[in-house]
Amino acid sequence: MLTNVLGFEEMLIWKKNVTISMARIIIRQKTRILTPSEYYKLREQLDPNVGYQVISDVLIHTGLRIVEMWNLRDNPHWYHPSNRVIDLPAEGASKKPECKTSDRTIHLTEAGCKAMDTFFAVKPTFRDSDAMGRALKRAAVKAGLGKTGITSKMFRKMLASYLVAARKQLGIDTLEICANLGHDEKTLRTHYYGVFTGEQEQKEILEFLKGWVG
Repeated sequence: MLTNVLGFEEMLIWKKNVTISMARIIIRQKTRILTPSEYYKLREQLDPNVGYQVISDVLIHTGLRIVEMWNLRDNPHWYHPSNRVIDLPAEGASKKPECKTSDRTIHLTEAGCKAMDTFFAVKPTFRDSDAMGRALKRAAVKAGLGKTGITSKMFRKMLASYLVAARKQLGIDTLEICANLGHDEKTLRTHYYGVFTGEQEQKEILEFLKGWVG
């Protein structure tokens, strides 16, 4: 019997690890890529009073880098809800070397617009990415997802993976996705092609991206 080998507390840890390992864990560049349903599970465990839910929704629906999100918060006129786009100018974009574009237009779903509207209404003020990362890990563990690869940087990678997986159904090509995210084509093909291929995954992604027009 396994209980004769492991103590009671160790048995609980073993069971927890077995439960987590049964799910497919997708890692890209040491960062977790969640399916939409996994994201919703994680989101439910975030403290709604701190603003993490609002920020997570904005990041996953826009693909903005965190510094770009804060730049946008201070410049709400970049957001055009009637057109369902964010016009991010060069001064608002990340200055990281891997940021390959300057000005870019970010397209939004209806859910993305709702996330933006909430973001501007709440106007979260904290800017501690490390604290948010710790909160995300705690929420992921509570949701039964484990904390491996959970980080505040994962939302951008998730949207990139979703757009690549649904590109044929959405009628968009790689260049349009690159323009939306500020990626180069090599990065997109290297890290995000073939991430989601399952039928249920595709169904979830298409529902998540409903109304997205590039």
